[in-house]
Amino acid sequence: MGRNAECLAWEPELLPPPVGYICALRDPDGNTVEFSYGQEL
Repeated sequence: MGRNAECLAWEPELLPPPVGYICALRDPDGNTVEFSYGQEL
């Protein structure tokens, strides 16, 4: 969806621990919003 909407800031990527799977989108105001999965809290 992010690619189609042209708001993908970082391609989805699986990084070594402790990072996990991440990607980021740009909102309409130009802010970058990071999404992650698999990080230990």
